[in-house]
Amino acid sequence: MESAIEVFVHGYSTDKSRTFPYEVSRVGPLWLMRDAERKNPRDYRSEEWVVHDVAAEEADAVVRQHARPGFAVSVVIANDEPDGPTRTAYKVLGYRLLRTEGFFVQPLRRIPSPPAVVSIERVRTAERAAQLGKIMRRRPIADDLLGDGAPFRQYIAVDGDDIIGRVRSVDAVGSTWCADMYVEPSHRRRGIG
Repeated sequence: MESAIEVFVHGYSTDKSRTFPYEVSRVGPLWLMRDAERKNPRDYRSEEWVVHDVAAEEADAVVRQHARPGFAVSVVIANDEPDGPTRTAYKVLGYRLLRTEGFFVQPLRRIPSPPAVVSIERVRTAERAAQLGKIMRRRPIADDLLGDGAPFRQYIAVDGDDIIGRVRSVDAVGSTWCADMYVEPSHRRRGIG
């Protein structure tokens, strides 16, 4: 679990650093992800504290001592652990639950390779980056982030000329973290994704 959390915080921070450096550090037993120093404190994005196997009171004390305004605490619990006591402990401290989500870890060598119904390609050209940017309604990936030395790789699923899915792959402490996985709803019904 500790290894998976380390991959997550490094992968997430690398991905979020595309617009401004988002740093990872340990503060006692907690992981902290937040913007690097900015000239104007109003420009800071929310920071995130990741907690695993630390009592709510101890985690809260560390966070309150070191956090900038605007933070979230993400508590990781194992699938087989009951979540009720953790939820109650944080609620007593004044936290409110925003969402829960599973923590997915999968060794890729255990996944079978079925025949592809669409082609999968890495975004390597400015033209493909522009096409993807238009679909996502974001600026295209910069040219210097399309090569082999980039901190992430963007892959797309292509059906004919149409991009119907995407995922970003980030190198993180000797593993790979996947971000922003998306398949067009019309293709989900066809069994893609």
